[in-house]
Amino acid sequence: MSNNSVITKQVWKQNFVDEFCFMWERAMMAGYKIVSLNTRLLLCQERIPAANAWGDSDANYSALAQTTDRFKNIVKVGFALCDGLGNLPRCRNTKRPCIWEFNLMPLEERAYSEREESFLDEFCGGVNAEQLRRQGIHPKFLFDWLINNDMVQNDSISWVTFKGGLDFMAVLRLGLQNTPGVHLEREQFFRQLRDYFPVFYDMAAVLGFDPVADNGTIDVSARSLNVWREDMPPHGAASDSLLALRMFMEIKRRMYMKTLKPNCPLLEKKERILFGVTSEQEANATPTFKHDIKWFQSQHSLCPAAPSRGELGARVAPLINLGIALARCIVGLPGRPCLRYIGWSMMESRQINPPWAEPAPKSELEGTSLVAP
Repeated sequence: MSNNSVITKQVWKQNFVDEFCFMWERAMMAGYKIVSLNTRLLLCQERIPAANAWGDSDANYSALAQTTDRFKNIVKVGFALCDGLGNLPRCRNTKRPCIWEFNLMPLEERAYSEREESFLDEFCGGVNAEQLRRQGIHPKFLFDWLINNDMVQNDSISWVTFKGGLDFMAVLRLGLQNTPGVHLEREQFFRQLRDYFPVFYDMAAVLGFDPVADNGTIDVSARSLNVWREDMPPHGAASDSLLALRMFMEIKRRMYMKTLKPNCPLLEKKERILFGVTSEQEANATPTFKHDIKWFQSQHSLCPAAPSRGELGARVAPLINLGIALARCIVGLPGRPCLRYIGWSMMESRQINPPWAEPAPKSELEGTSLVAP
């Protein structure tokens, strides 16, 4: 198995503190501040809206509220983190990249039906009800740790989802213990959402759908960007969160390659827009990546199409200087000045990394243990 193949870390009651602390330390201190979120609700198989059309935002919001009332149990919550370069955090022991899947205990003390057991087997990685009941994490406990350790209510964290209305509503309802059947107005929900998740990107809203080629699912949308899963079915919440995260980084990469500018505002304009839930008029104020990439390129103020000669010179000059320094060493010019020149050239050449992929800052606090709430 490749040392770069991704490990899905299954988190239960007994290893919750260790795994959450490691995930928190990576996000808050080591610079892995792009966090993708996905949930699995028991017996809920589809996102809302299920198809590729935006639909009526009021009707979709009502459907979300009814769905979270009907499917109360969150079985799994998946998290995938990356830094500004798209690198995943690596496990302490294996040094392989990893993502997390938190397994939550059911809220009701009852036997699961055959249909529910079948759902767990097909859509939740093969866990069973008894295992969730004995070893699962209480949902409120997970949300409390997210709040008490600043993973939410933190505008330095960028959250990524795919058709994330269901994920956010389910997590907020459980965490804030909103009364089932008593629904917030859509505007109140968005205020609550902006409070706890100040920066988020819904990949369905950013990317858009082809009305003919797309069926509204995450797999088809990812394939349109040439992004693929690594794991074999059944795919859990962590697998979906990783797929959405890689879609996000691929869009950032492509927009940079087309514009050679670090501040193309496609993602910024689509920030805090939920597919099917935000009003369509507000969402359409900025075209989607898939349908209107040519429009973005034509807007000089948004995404200039090419760099100037001066910009190209600034990018190429450090590499030329490095080549000259190496040539000076080969022909036997004075050693120490030459080595200093190479060192200077190499440090300068590091500045040509693409601006969209700024390296994560290192912290002197890296490795500090997390204090439990």
